[in-house]
Amino acid sequence: MAYNIPHLYADALYQLRTSGKPAPSRNGKVLALPTPVLFTVQRPEQRVLFNPERKANPFFHIVEAVWMLAGLDEVYPLLPFNSRMAEYAESNGKINGAYGHRWRNKFGRDQILDAITTLKEAPFSRQVVLQMWNNSSDAPHLARKDRPCNTHIYLRRVDGALDMTVCNRSNDAVWGLAGANAVHMTILQEFIANCLNWPVGSYHVMTNNLHIYEHHWPLLQNPLPYDEYEDNTNWEHVPVLSPKDDPVTFLWECKKFMVDARYRPHSSWLRNVALPMREAYLARLDGDPEWFRDQTGQVKAPDWRRAAELWGEWNDN
Repeated sequence: MAYNIPHLYADALYQLRTSGKPAPSRNGKVLALPTPVLFTVQRPEQRVLFNPERKANPFFHIVEAVWMLAGLDEVYPLLPFNSRMAEYAESNGKINGAYGHRWRNKFGRDQILDAITTLKEAPFSRQVVLQMWNNSSDAPHLARKDRPCNTHIYLRRVDGALDMTVCNRSNDAVWGLAGANAVHMTILQEFIANCLNWPVGSYHVMTNNLHIYEHHWPLLQNPLPYDEYEDNTNWEHVPVLSPKDDPVTFLWECKKFMVDARYRPHSSWLRNVALPMREAYLARLDGDPEWFRDQTGQVKAPDWRRAAELWGEWNDN
């Protein structure tokens, strides 16, 4: 049981440090837990990871989350924020395992909007499943650079709030479980909860293979205790979807945001959080520290703003 995502990160590293076993993988040596594991996060909206050893890139995390909500699979909008994403793209420039494309387009229906409709009509339905794995395109014998690590999402109402359970076949604890996955999955959870006007409930992750790669093993040595992380538990939270925002328009604006750098969204979270985060990072790439500080200061969400400031400090030292 973890309180928030920074706590989840600390817990995952502790379990790997104390119970992980050496194992091979297609990407090199790992330490892996010998059995499947289930994590529960009580406050998933506290999703920003503050850790000077991990040095997570909050700009990539937030842009990738918008990219997923947009339903895209083209890699090019992500490359300025993480050039390594090109390694996962096929020759046509598309990422086979792109979650957002599978949520919204690949299977002929918008699974996000379907989930919202179902839960509005039947709040206690146990049949709301978002599919990501597709054996016809993801089977091991097929030549693919990327396959979904997260395979299914289950949504359910618990004590009036929206719980999410993510099933995962194989998860890197550092870059996946408590890194990018924690951000884009919990943003999806919060978006659906906001559409339903329900509180955000617990976030559960069942992974069949939790591991950490050899190049990250130093993170297991003398890690910072959780209570020494930056404290974000009492900061004001800016919801992904405000009561004034239309969900369909918001999703359309996510796509416009990703494919047109000149577009300025009207949806509150996109305009006041995602946009200045994106502009701050691009200013950094352009070598404009003054504009980086200006745009960082425009981020209305205190957790994302502080993460942006810390990332700048870590990379200046």
